[in-house]
Amino acid sequence: MNIRIKNFRLTSSSTQFVMTEMKKVKEGEKKGEEYEANQTYYPSLASALNSLIQKRLKDSDATTLMELKNDLKVIKEELYAEFNENVDIDKIN
Repeated sequence: MNIRIKNFRLTSSSTQFVMTEMKKVKEGEKKGEEYEANQTYYPSLASALNSLIQKRLKDSDATTLMELKNDLKVIKEELYAEFNENVDIDKIN
């Protein structure tokens, strides 16, 4: 599995799921090139996706609960769309 979701990449091995934050070099000779900034490891797909939702919510500019709720809805819709496009549900145990 290798799924790009905004500025994160979700990969997997036979034992774990890995969420990698992708960033871009801001200046210098390699300006604009992507690099892996942070990696976190999860025992299940659910825990990896929940972590991604939490990270995205923490970056929210919401000032009201309604705005936060709307941000959560958008994040979940984006994840659902990515999941449906990239994951063969028949291969998940």
